Amino acid sequence: MTDLKTQILDHLTENAALSFSAEKLARVLSMTSADEFTPLVQALVQLEREGKVEVTDDGEFKLVPQVKEFTGVFHRNPKALALFPMTRKCQIFSLTRTTRCTP
Repeated sequence: MTDLKTQILDHLTENAALSFSAEKLARVLSMTSADEFTPLVQALVQLEREGKVEVTDDGEFKLVPQVKEFTGVFHRNPKALALFPMTRKCQIFSLTRTTRCTP
């Protein structure tokens, strides 16, 4: 990963609740000249394609929240669903029957 992409991700991680326009990021990263703005926009586009940042409805960039993975045994019955934690991941997940993970 390039140094610029790392700087952008570091800043967005530190301010995960906020979103930033390309202009705001340029100011924060002290990239004020026009020659520096183009690589910044290219890095933001690459990060978006990689799924690390997303564009908000306002056209600003923010960090994509990390999804926590939960593994376990899935039980289905007519009245409820349940997923019980396991120590190993399931290879097969089926909603039509109970799936058990073996240690």
